[in-house]
Amino acid sequence: MDPLTGNLRDLSEALGKLDRLIGEAAADRIPAIVVALSARIAMAAARAMDVRRDGEAAAPTPPAAKADSLLSRKQAADRRGVAVAWLKNRRGKLPFEVRMGPRTPRYDPQGIDRWIRRRQGNPSLPS
Repeated sequence: MDPLTGNLRDLSEALGKLDRLIGEAAADRIPAIVVALSARIAMAAARAMDVRRDGEAAAPTPPAAKADSLLSRKQAADRRGVAVAWLKNRRGKLPFEVRMGPRTPRYDPQGIDRWIRRRQGNPSLPS
């Protein structure tokens, strides 16, 4: 079997199970599920952006980020070495941002580190 076909089939089965779990979850557990899924979406987006031009992964895939390891805006600004306003002005445009709600941004620390490394290697990228 083609590895891609197998991976897609596995993904389809996992998404089906996830749909059932979400449907059966108590309403008070939905926010935690959304947080966990958001962190994984951010990781997938960061990984997609961390691919070399030849299509090979530029770095090994980091372990899954846990929702409780996401950073606040202030923590992310400190880690990035910028003012909080810098992050606010780029709301929704940074690959390491995870939206927990309309006014609750969180930031993936591994995504920030990858983003910084990429820019250090290519100063022509916009900051």
